[in-house]
Amino acid sequence: MKKEDFSIVIGTLLVCGSIIASIGFHFYFWYGFYVVGAFLLFGGLNYRLKSGSIYAYVLDKRWGMFLALYLAGAALGFGVDIVYGRNVAHLWYYPHLRGVWDYLVPILLYYPFGGLQTAEIFYFCKATLGRRLSAARAYELGERAKALIANSLIIFLALGLTVPLLNLFLNGNRSANELMIVVMVLTTFSADAILYRMGKGSILLEALQGSKAMLATLATSWLLSVFLTEVPNIFSREWVYYNVPFTSAEVLHINIIIFTFGWFFLVCVSARGLDLIRQLLILVKSEEHGF
Repeated sequence: MKKEDFSIVIGTLLVCGSIIASIGFHFYFWYGFYVVGAFLLFGGLNYRLKSGSIYAYVLDKRWGMFLALYLAGAALGFGVDIVYGRNVAHLWYYPHLRGVWDYLVPILLYYPFGGLQTAEIFYFCKATLGRRLSAARAYELGERAKALIANSLIIFLALGLTVPLLNLFLNGNRSANELMIVVMVLTTFSADAILYRMGKGSILLEALQGSKAMLATLATSWLLSVFLTEVPNIFSREWVYYNVPFTSAEVLHINIIIFTFGWFFLVCVSARGLDLIRQLLILVKSEEHGF
């Protein structure tokens, strides 16, 4: 059995077992098993497809790169979860985690592997749909328009990181949850914009220019991530959303803001954020070799 096939088998067992445990037995620690399993499953599939998988670093024993990406995911988890999501905007909590575990489990497990498996889902959808749908653009945006979009998204990122904290310390944290949702929407493609300015292409610009393959990839990876993650959690409530602004409308018992903007943000930030970190690590290594 090839190494990627073994990963696919183990990943499938973990994914199916954890989802069944959540839905059928209300096992409220299912998610940790799921994210590791999904990383193995979709990472193995991507390795087989040669689609730029992060899991390839594990299979090829390039531990340094994998550890760097894992730590980047942990740092991102600290910012998204501990700082902004729970202590600034108060949008969710983990009812079954207590004490130090309320911080360590999300930072060391949920977010690093959650981001990695979400990125692998994106790569898998991109590879499979790219073979079936045309990547040709329906039209071309001008270079000035592309630059304007990219530069605006980078500015949104800078504002998104600072304005919520300024609101916390200088404005009594007023309307923090509404502000956080707006920031989330505006910064969804900020990492993608930085990659574009680095000459590495843009999934947003591909989608805006009518690439069927990219539009299908974004839609499919978003829906697949939601259904594999949020739907099982309805039954076990490993995490609970509250204080979500603007609307209480739900889809499949999931707040529509979380279902749409929330998970689209997570998919794009996971995929393109990790791509950005990979590119930065490659640049650092190339500079070291240059000396």
